[in-house]
Amino acid sequence: MRQHTRFVLLGSFLLTASLFFAVTPFFSPAFAATTSPASTPANAPQLTQLVQVSTTTSSATYRNSAGDPCNTAQRQENANDVFGITLFWFKMQTSWCWDYRTVTSHTTRIYWGVTGPGHVVGWAYISNSGVHFSCYVAYGSTRQCSGNHEWAIASFHNVVTRQVCLPLINEYQNYRGQFFSDGHAC
Repeated sequence: MRQHTRFVLLGSFLLTASLFFAVTPFFSPAFAATTSPASTPANAPQLTQLVQVSTTTSSATYRNSAGDPCNTAQRQENANDVFGITLFWFKMQTSWCWDYRTVTSHTTRIYWGVTGPGHVVGWAYISNSGVHFSCYVAYGSTRQCSGNHEWAIASFHNVVTRQVCLPLINEYQNYRGQFFSDGHAC
């Protein structure tokens, strides 16, 4: 009975300590989360996190009804804690077609989520900006809309630390079927 009590106490201590460190920043600036001062109150603790970026693209193109080549690509921003556990994510996926002069069509969708561990430490999805779009003259072309640019911002809030994260994703496609992207998780 005495060893069982020690085991329960040790397990409770380890669980409490891991939850404490999951929501309390380390004192080193190298481990501090990066957020803009406008989005976090000055005295609010920040969640220590690492940001993992994952970009995937499909390897094969297909053709639309006009015979133009098409492709689908996506970018996902994950916000991870110091242990590498994903807390929440934001993804943009774009399908587009081109005729080697312009981008002839495109469809962009956004997806988001908070994982189980993210919910446990207080993260919640709030809203998103919707997909914004502009076309531009891509490098090597003189035609308007030879390139497309889509972007979106999501909003996640931690109800424990009061931290706000605004992940951003930019995606670019051009008349040659190329895909480029950038963004950040917080």
